[in-house]
Amino acid sequence: MTVNKIKIEKLEFPDNIRKRYGMYIGEGDNPDVIFREIVDNSIDELFASKTSDTIYIKIKNDFYIVGDNGRGIPLDKFKKNENETSTYIAITELHAGSKFNKSNVSIGMNGVGASCTNALSKKFIVLSRYFNHYDLPDRLKKTLPKNKSKLFYELEFEYGKRISEKWIYEKDLEKKYDLKISKYNLNTITIFKPDNKIFKSTKISDDYIENLKLSKYIFKTFYNKEIKIIINDNNEDTFEWLDYYNYKLRYTYKMKSKVNPQIDILILFRICDSLEEGGFYGSVNSLQVNSGLHINITQKAFNRAFEEYYEDHFRNKESAGLEFFTIFLLNEPSFSSQTKERLSEIPDLNKDDLIEKLKDKFIGIIDKNKKEFDSHYKRILELLVSLENASKIQILKSSIGISSNERNYEQFVPLKLKDCYTEDRSKAELFIVEGESAGGTLLQCRNPEIHAVLPLRGKILNTSKLEIDQAINNAEVMDIINSIGAGVNDYNDTSNIRYNKIIIVPDADPDGKSIVSLVLGLFLVHLTFLIEEGYLYIAKVPLYYQNGKFIFDEKDLDKSKPFQRFKGLGEMNPDQLSYFTIDTKNRKLVRVEYDDYDEPYYLLTTSWGKRELLEQYNIISNKYLTIKEVMKYERRNIKNNKRVI
Repeated sequence: MTVNKIKIEKLEFPDNIRKRYGMYIGEGDNPDVIFREIVDNSIDELFASKTSDTIYIKIKNDFYIVGDNGRGIPLDKFKKNENETSTYIAITELHAGSKFNKSNVSIGMNGVGASCTNALSKKFIVLSRYFNHYDLPDRLKKTLPKNKSKLFYELEFEYGKRISEKWIYEKDLEKKYDLKISKYNLNTITIFKPDNKIFKSTKISDDYIENLKLSKYIFKTFYNKEIKIIINDNNEDTFEWLDYYNYKLRYTYKMKSKVNPQIDILILFRICDSLEEGGFYGSVNSLQVNSGLHINITQKAFNRAFEEYYEDHFRNKESAGLEFFTIFLLNEPSFSSQTKERLSEIPDLNKDDLIEKLKDKFIGIIDKNKKEFDSHYKRILELLVSLENASKIQILKSSIGISSNERNYEQFVPLKLKDCYTEDRSKAELFIVEGESAGGTLLQCRNPEIHAVLPLRGKILNTSKLEIDQAINNAEVMDIINSIGAGVNDYNDTSNIRYNKIIIVPDADPDGKSIVSLVLGLFLVHLTFLIEEGYLYIAKVPLYYQNGKFIFDEKDLDKSKPFQRFKGLGEMNPDQLSYFTIDTKNRKLVRVEYDDYDEPYYLLTTSWGKRELLEQYNIISNKYLTIKEVMKYERRNIKNNKRVI
């Protein structure tokens, strides 16, 4: 048997980066990451050096030039390889740099950034000013000019491989690369041209140039240090929009940690004009980072403060319509990837304790600006109501066409609905009755295959003047709509309606009359399509039982003989109730219909919706008229000036 030996290969610089560049820079759509790493090194120098106050950037002919007036990249010989400078090691080996033992805020990649930029560039040039204290490698000492004034060391690479190194004077560099070294007293300059075989585009996005302005704001706010960001020989302004935030929370959180002894925090926030505006944004060590731990801490602290102050719960909507910008400065942040888009961890941080501290600070700001936050509180309450309504509408939409054999049937159909089990819904009928008593009697006489019963608990809401999102706040209204399963006027589908007939079976007492008017109002205003397509009926309910007959009108009653008065359906036995609701040969159903919408709507919202009108006109107690007949009755009274609204 032949065994294939496994060959172990170690990739050396620059191939270890060029062949696996996605590990360090992500997709490679543009050179934003490698540009940022060089700029971040200069920003780190602003943090570390009291005298450093300038970052110089120039973009020309696909070359990117970044300089600063910091302490310079050291040209000392490297202890483990005395033939090379520390500069060479820092830009040709991974995890070689000066930020591992941190005592200052920094954002560089801990020795990865510059070497990545070098490996992924066609050209990469480092210019470092010579200082007398450098302990140079022997080969550089031999070539060092006698005149060391304004002298620079130039180290040049192509595709990550060194092609030259030499000493060069400042004036020659300025001419060679069109730089203003003397004007800004630059000590370190990095020049590179991204490799177009690696990057889909060699142009950086405009966003990062804008983000540089944030550094000016942070240094001014936290360190009272004026810095200059020079881009193509223009001194850029600060992040002016940060000044538009109304409220500021400044806090220094002390930690028992050698790595991160403290976190300097600034949270800027404002109340937006609209609840749809706002959001959470942030920065870590002057780098704009809009997601991660610092954002989560801010959101939780504010939400807890708002809930505690107003003694209410807001379902994580406390910060809707607010905009936050959170700035964290610390020695050792941990990001989720080399692209630094998310702050994943702060070593040694007690997150809950920090949230509690910030919560107390937020409460103080809310209390100090009570009028503004009271208005915001009212907006949030209104938002929660609208969200609850939207959720109900979504349930309503989802219930359209649902059948009893579907898995999520019980999620949408009310529990009190006693459904039928036929799969032929053209034979199914839904009876809407008042109360459990009536519903219980009807259940005893129904055919469970085709008859469904929905008992209502008391009067439903008068929905004639309400929008649908307000109407469905009433549980009984929602139960009726979801039981039918055809939707409402704005979104409906009767192709899979669950019942062929929807029958209102009222009690004969005044409450029953009122309930009929309210249920009719719901159908007329919000379920109009069911009336138009002929689904809605009212069962004529007898007032009396005498001589083996049901009597629907009091004038037909022989008061000299014994009779039974029906105040409610629950007073009937199953046989009696079945006679005028179930038995198709004997029951009397009136189909609700109308020819014109405007007039019935006017009638409902101005008079019919009022119980006084029903009783005054005796519309229901004498006879169950169709809406069309009611309109005729109304027109007659209008003509005779007898209408009472």
